[in-house]
Amino acid sequence: MNIAVMQARPPYVIYEERSEEDRNATIAAGRLVMKSVDYAIIRQIGSKDTVEKIATEWLDDNDRLAGSGGLPNEWAIGFRKRYNQWKEGREAPPEGFPLKDWASITKARAENYAQMGVFTVEDVAGMNEESMQRAGMGSRADKDRAQAFLDSRLSHGNSEQLAALRAEAADKDIRIKQLEDQLANLVSRLDGFEEKRGPGRPRKVAEN
Repeated sequence: MNIAVMQARPPYVIYEERSEEDRNATIAAGRLVMKSVDYAIIRQIGSKDTVEKIATEWLDDNDRLAGSGGLPNEWAIGFRKRYNQWKEGREAPPEGFPLKDWASITKARAENYAQMGVFTVEDVAGMNEESMQRAGMGSRADKDRAQAFLDSRLSHGNSEQLAALRAEAADKDIRIKQLEDQLANLVSRLDGFEEKRGPGRPRKVAEN
């Protein structure tokens, strides 16, 4: 897989239902027949241009690309998951930490970034020079703050994971100590039982 593709973030995609003529049905019925078609509107992060594809065809193409290594598999899975959410009437959440919930920038600045197709802190952290030029003054500082925010979250997550592992190890140590105490107690009871019974007597061999 192309290294640049692996390091990039997936494009921002929205889905839209449109009404189009069903040409074959129109010819068969002798009158205009319409049908609903779902479209995927794709925009690369930081780009003002969009590409429109019939959603089901585009999703199938992504699956084939992922199968051949031409697209990260998690991208293809994520695109289809968000499409299914949209079909069910639920808003598909952005991939990452939403800018609208990030306290380091104003609401107006978050809306300006949204006009560029930049919707998450991860998107800001991954902006290239062209994107920062389009975003204007302050974008480089935003990029630095975004990266620092993500590093902090990663460090915090690692700390929590380490604490959980330590707690799990402590629980195992306690359990091992309990088992050792139980075993020692059992051995002690067996020794006491042998002492009370006394040494075993040899069996008397029957004489002929």
